[in-house]
Amino acid sequence: MKRFFIFLTATWLLAGTAFAQDDLLWGRSDRFMIDLFTDIWSNAPENMDMNTINRGINITMMQEFRLGNSPISFATGLGIASHNLYSDHFFGYAPIFWSSTYPQPGAFDFSPIDESNAELKKNKLNLNYLNIPLELRYRNNNLPHTFRITAGVRAGYLVNAHTKTHIKYDDGILWQTSQTEFKLKEHKLGNLEKFQFGLSGRIGYGRINLNAYLPLTKIFKDNSVTDMKPFSLGLTFIIY
Repeated sequence: MKRFFIFLTATWLLAGTAFAQDDLLWGRSDRFMIDLFTDIWSNAPENMDMNTINRGINITMMQEFRLGNSPISFATGLGIASHNLYSDHFFGYAPIFWSSTYPQPGAFDFSPIDESNAELKKNKLNLNYLNIPLELRYRNNNLPHTFRITAGVRAGYLVNAHTKTHIKYDDGILWQTSQTEFKLKEHKLGNLEKFQFGLSGRIGYGRINLNAYLPLTKIFKDNSVTDMKPFSLGLTFIIY
């Protein structure tokens, strides 16, 4: 996934040079932006302990369509967003052992990690979406720096989902102490909705803005956390 991010970023930067002449004529048009945010998850299991900061990133390249000399414009493009959930619950496959059918039915769901004899170093669920944003923009350029208000929607497709867990187990006996490290990465996850749709917005003065995103569709399906969603809040850095 890191290689995909690097490739996509390099492609957008090269594509940006094609618009350089137009930028000189029309001014800044907020074509390439990087959002750094935290995900605030709601409707989580009652006993789930989550990190206060669940860092994420959204990289977007957009083309703007102006409405004459109006300060209002439309924009659309392509982006990729990475969301994270750091917690003490593992997202894995949980079979229903008491069923008489075969193969055993079950679901990918959250279950608490037993830390009675272990130290949880890291445990996260990572979700990556390829997005198509659509924005309505207002800009006031009659100030020392541009004031912006943007409202829009974002449609996304889940292109990658994985978990990463790192636990240290204390397996010492009496006076002897030793630890066993357990690291697990799981890339084949289920019970996740492939398509996502939500509301997005930005507001700010100059090249650094506040951003927010709220999904309207479900993230999980057919398990115990179908109402669990992230609300993303962070900063947007307008590159050009």
